[in-house]
Amino acid sequence: MTVYLPPLTIGGQVYDFAHLEPFTFTVQSDLAGRDLGVHVTFSSHMFFEIRRAAKDKPQDLNLVVESAYHQTDKPPRLLGRMGFILLCGKIHMRQPTSTKR
Repeated sequence: MTVYLPPLTIGGQVYDFAHLEPFTFTVQSDLAGRDLGVHVTFSSHMFFEIRRAAKDKPQDLNLVVESAYHQTDKPPRLLGRMGFILLCGKIHMRQPTSTKR
């Protein structure tokens, strides 16, 4: 099996990224009227992207998480708010996802 992010060796120290392997989970969406498969991958930035998966994929949605590490002592400034399961349903149904700010 090919690993998503292979271990990195720097100065003899090995850094393992196995905890960042892609995975899939299911959410029950009342809006979509069914369970939605969500495939998660990680990258090295600070946001996330969720979109419909290609028709030939087994999952319904792809979620890319771009960093779990906040770089300052203050929490991020979030604009708007929407529950994750509602967001999944809206993406799947191709509905607008903007929030009040």
